[in-house]
Amino acid sequence: MQKMKAQYGIDAPNVVLYFVVAGAGCLAVSFVPGVPPPIPTLFPWVSASWLLTALILILASTVFKLRLRDRILDSLHLKGDERVLDMGCGRGLMLIGLAKRLPNGEAVGVDLWRKSDQSGNSSEATLRNAKAEGVESRVSLETADIRHLPFDHQLFDVVISSWAIHNIRDLEGREVAILEALRVLKPGGRLILVDIWTIDEYAKLLQGIRMEDVKVSRPSFIFLVPTKIVEAIKPIRPFVDKNLTLSS
Repeated sequence: MQKMKAQYGIDAPNVVLYFVVAGAGCLAVSFVPGVPPPIPTLFPWVSASWLLTALILILASTVFKLRLRDRILDSLHLKGDERVLDMGCGRGLMLIGLAKRLPNGEAVGVDLWRKSDQSGNSSEATLRNAKAEGVESRVSLETADIRHLPFDHQLFDVVISSWAIHNIRDLEGREVAILEALRVLKPGGRLILVDIWTIDEYAKLLQGIRMEDVKVSRPSFIFLVPTKIVEAIKPIRPFVDKNLTLSS
């Protein structure tokens, strides 16, 4: 019997589909009889660029993201008994990678399971992937908005979120999600945020509320737009920000 393989889906599938359809459409138009120049010469090049973009995005989701995942998780040097939270876990790429490194720990994932963010996104798909990777006993899932995490204070040794928080459209909402991550993180615990577009504002917030050892990585262009990683440690001491007390 062939072993089932984990399938982590394609990020932003509607965007990928747009580039495929646009590329195919341009190519088809360039072969329509009687189309005036420069369309027959120009459109094949436009088509090729859009189809290439779609291919790169597919490779980013299926190959490049896995390699970046492994580099990030290897750098954590987990002991193996931690309790870790993945905010916006999707089909479990980071979550399952964490569970593999936690033989005596637990990896908890939270998501709203929106298929516009990831193809085939569902809790059932994530659990199938966990089973395929042999870590289902160390994985648990919650359906929740990352701005309102269903957990008590200071439960997790590590909180991670990858390519998820930018989907919250307003700045205030993104800040609330990060403060929620810090609320459920233990003092001395590590926060790792991987994202596009808005990563610098995360670093600014973390520095503003005096997180310790805030670091921002160099950009990676696996999705063409720059991906950066910001890391921080929650201090042992209490701190206050925007009328929200996050005590130790």
